[in-house]
Amino acid sequence: MSKGFATIVTPNYLTYALALRRSLSASGNLDDLVVLVASDRLPDGIPLTKGISYLALSDLSPAIPWLCKYYYMPFELCSSLKPYVLHHCLANLFDRCIYLDSDIYVTHSFSNVWSASSGYSFAFTPHHLSPPPDLPYTSDLLISHFGILNSGFYVCSRSVECFYYLKWLQDQLVNYGFCNSVKGMFGDQKMISQLIQYIPESVLILRDPCLNVAFWNAHERHVYNPNGLYMIDENPVVFFHLSGFDYRDQRRICNYLPFHVNSAIGRFAPWLVDVTCEYKKLVADLEDYSTIFPCQYGYFNSIRLTREIRWLLYRKKYLHDFDLDLLCLMFISFLKSIKRFVRNHLLDGALDR
Repeated sequence: MSKGFATIVTPNYLTYALALRRSLSASGNLDDLVVLVASDRLPDGIPLTKGISYLALSDLSPAIPWLCKYYYMPFELCSSLKPYVLHHCLANLFDRCIYLDSDIYVTHSFSNVWSASSGYSFAFTPHHLSPPPDLPYTSDLLISHFGILNSGFYVCSRSVECFYYLKWLQDQLVNYGFCNSVKGMFGDQKMISQLIQYIPESVLILRDPCLNVAFWNAHERHVYNPNGLYMIDENPVVFFHLSGFDYRDQRRICNYLPFHVNSAIGRFAPWLVDVTCEYKKLVADLEDYSTIFPCQYGYFNSIRLTREIRWLLYRKKYLHDFDLDLLCLMFISFLKSIKRFVRNHLLDGALDR
């Protein structure tokens, strides 16, 4: 039975896909990695790497609706593309496929995962295995808000049922793939939990603490590192999920959390600092593609797309330069930029004094 891995990146995040391939290979996971590049076509000069095959959006069948590429932010777009790349892999390449976010650092074999998930259409991991204590960076309420299952890791097996629900996810994420707390949405993560109620006998919840180790569950994963191998209770950690990682920022574990929260994570889980430092060396050793291959879909009809304008585009299905709602949003954005400039200017002046 053929098996393989898949991930999705915008062109400027290609370095992370290469790092994922490198960590997979170093940990003995030699099955092919399919990299879907969220671009109409593959960029010229994309690096050819053993064990990686590339896809562009034009290679997908079914194709994602064209407007999604513009009204979604890059993170939202990549989240909404997961059922598309998994459908492609299972229909054309593999009998079984593991999807991994590109910010995952693999440190051991997936052999136990392949074995445990055999016979299931889907397998996922929960964010928490037990209720968290009082922490500044995670809570039961926060996880309820973001979704109880983490969508950075899917296991899928080819079956009529799997294809049916991948198609269901595709249809849902055309409208519900936003990261919008007011609307109760967070990419694909809020939708995959629905599978538990629809096909409970076909969804496996993997509760192995050595899977999907991340800052949000660091309080319950007691990692130690004898002889360079990360362990939990005498079992090797399979992979770390370094969500929000930025190798250019040496000060934070997670780039979208404030400094005091990062400091709290480091205090509760000092081993996570060591893991991120090790991963930073891996990524920094690769070429930085963030400026070589810029992210696409930042403009629509020459209009620069902010989050607010993307949401307007979704509601109206099209934008014209002289749309009144658009002009109002652009004016508000202009006022905000003046406010930021004045605030920063005054702050710099106060610091100089």
